[in-house]
Amino acid sequence: MKSTYKVIITLLIVGIVALLSSNLYLWNTTNKKEVKLKDLQEKFDYLDAYKEIIKYDLETSRDSVRILYDLIPADTLKKLNKVYKYEIYK
Repeated sequence: MKSTYKVIITLLIVGIVALLSSNLYLWNTTNKKEVKLKDLQEKFDYLDAYKEIIKYDLETSRDSVRILYDLIPADTLKKLNKVYKYEIYK
């Protein structure tokens, strides 16, 4: 009977040690994932801000082209059509 208790106690101790070690492993991997998530979130925020800057530059450029296009006389546009072989509509 005493050997049965020793086996049961040994199995319980091994089980507790196994649970503690798996808990530490999971805690460590969770911390690594949180750090990686934070890093990816920072990269996403940076790229989102960069996208907004590019979008603003594109809109500003488009408006500038429209203003310049309205300032170009019609006869100049006809000359450009002949030189570049494509139609510039006004």
